[in-house]
Amino acid sequence: MLRQPATGDSWPWQRSFQARIVLAYAAMFFVVLFALTTAVGRIFYRVQLAQAEHELEVKAFLLANTLEDPLSGFVDEFDAFAHYWQADGYAEPDQSDHSLVSLTQKDSVANRPNAPRLRWFVNHYSDEKDARVTVLDEWGNILVDNQFDAASEPNQYRQVEIQAALQSREQPNVRIDPATGLRTLYVAAPIQQGAHTLGVVQLSLPMSDVTATARWW
Repeated sequence: MLRQPATGDSWPWQRSFQARIVLAYAAMFFVVLFALTTAVGRIFYRVQLAQAEHELEVKAFLLANTLEDPLSGFVDEFDAFAHYWQADGYAEPDQSDHSLVSLTQKDSVANRPNAPRLRWFVNHYSDEKDARVTVLDEWGNILVDNQFDAASEPNQYRQVEIQAALQSREQPNVRIDPATGLRTLYVAAPIQQGAHTLGVVQLSLPMSDVTATARWW
């Protein structure tokens, strides 16, 4: 005869079955928890990105407004750069030409305007903010930059945010920064006096800084 288990005892197969149920529910719990954590993390990432885009766009707009002031002296330096490019036989990029427009290293350095007011402007801003500040002319040439040598930086005319700014639109863009190799968020705002566009203010921030508070996701 088979021996009946004592009261409170159970067959080994019963204990094994119960353990499997517990493990199955535990696995299901962790799968659901992981899915929820991932979903919340993605939402939080998008919120962080949208907030960073908005903040940079507002800052770019305010900086552009400052540079538009006819009494500030900035306009004279934009004019100096315009004469500088024209003296080298530089022409406005052809909209139908999708290649990047840039001057040779020699042309971009020789007799380049110093632009002390614009340099002070971007350096003063960089003392208080983490974003990279770049001022460009209406052809996408970098005039001053608070982190890199403007003369060695490539033309930005074809970049998405620059084209949008030249059309009085906002279009944030995330791409690799050639100077750092990092994925970077870019925004831009036009510098205008009436119907004339003097140039563009471009702000950029590494995506690692944009999503710093969301890294643990």
